[in-house]
Amino acid sequence: MAKKKLYTVFTSPLWHPKLKAKVLEFHPKATFIAEIALKTQRGWSENPGQVFYDPEPPKKEYAHFFAYYFYPNGGKLVVTGQPHFDPIVDAMYEPTPEGAVLVWSRFRHDFVRSPVSPNCIDGGRDYLRCLGDPEIVKLNLFEKTFKRKGRTYSVKD
Repeated sequence: MAKKKLYTVFTSPLWHPKLKAKVLEFHPKATFIAEIALKTQRGWSENPGQVFYDPEPPKKEYAHFFAYYFYPNGGKLVVTGQPHFDPIVDAMYEPTPEGAVLVWSRFRHDFVRSPVSPNCIDGGRDYLRCLGDPEIVKLNLFEKTFKRKGRTYSVKD
C-alpha cells in the first residue's frame, strides 16, 4: 500500500530588501520557517514577522530560531529571539486525493481560503474563525509536524 503524501500551505516571506540583506549578512545558513504573528507587550502583532532557523548562530549565546519584524508605521527593523513566537498554530486539515493540505492563518485578519475546498480560516493567534466545516489540527511550524486523531504526522514543504 502506497504511503500518502501530505502537503501544507506555507506562505512566502515578504522579502523586504533590508531583511534579505540582514539575513544573508548575519545568518548565511539560515532557512525560512514561517511568517507568523509575534508576541508583543500588547499581545500578538498585527503584522507577521519572518521566522528563521540558523543551525550555526553567529554567537553561541544566540538562539537557533529568530525572527525579523518591521514595524508598519516607522519601518524599524527588529530582531527577536524564540520567546517571542509560538510554533504551534491551528490549521485546517483539507483532504485531497494525493494526501492533504494544511491551511493556517498567520495573523489577525489574515483570511485564508483553502486551495482545495470552499473552507476558509481567519484570526491568526487572536481568534479562530472558520467558514465551512473544516477539521482543525495543531500544526508545529518548527518540527513540521501536525497531530490528528491522536497521531503525529510529518509535513512536506
